[in-house]
Amino acid sequence: MQQYANGIVLQNVRYADKKIISRIFTRQLGLINCHAVLSQSPKAKLKMATLQPMHLIEMELQIKQNKDIQQLHEARCYYIYKDLSTNFAKISITQFINEILLKVIKDHQVNEHLFEFVETCLKWLDEHPDHFANLHLYFLTELLKYLGIEPYNNYQAHAPFFNCREGRFIPLAEPFPLGFDEQQSRLFATILNANILTLTLNKTQRQNILDLLLAYYQFQVPNFGVLKSLDVLRTVLN
Repeated sequence: MQQYANGIVLQNVRYADKKIISRIFTRQLGLINCHAVLSQSPKAKLKMATLQPMHLIEMELQIKQNKDIQQLHEARCYYIYKDLSTNFAKISITQFINEILLKVIKDHQVNEHLFEFVETCLKWLDEHPDHFANLHLYFLTELLKYLGIEPYNNYQAHAPFFNCREGRFIPLAEPFPLGFDEQQSRLFATILNANILTLTLNKTQRQNILDLLLAYYQFQVPNFGVLKSLDVLRTVLN
């Protein structure tokens, strides 16, 4: 069956000179794997430049039921990045978001709201020349809602310690990263109630918040593992 879809390219695996398997998160079909035969011809319908990770594409593909890999026939970018592809700080944030998505999107269920959220974040990052250094923190915080693992913000005097396994604040502290101490818990409660994009944070504050969010992801997302893009992100963002 011929199908048209909008997608966000997540990953490519090359297995021959001009052939790749592309993992794409789509609005209409959820997560899919596509076989693509590339060409360098000016009139080619499939080019490697189009299928770069985090590109927003319109595509035509052949869908076969009960098949793990679909055939991609044509693709083009429906949104062309203006600044995101050349600004190193923005590239680092995009690579981080890319790696997070690869870890949390595992099934093929359609999730249009999640697709629209990711698409909006990428466009916002591309279009804002400054004040974007908190975008990755905003992304991580909001993504929890779409994944169904949003923490319960019940912070109060008799429950001042956040517990990552339970996803809520409890009376007794657990050692990091199972839980947060009093200062960390207070900070976590604050960011859960705030629009992080509007907060003025220094590099140390930003990294502390990132550590807390990632500790929570480690407990809530199976096989979350280590992020390869993290060191570069920490270095680049001031």
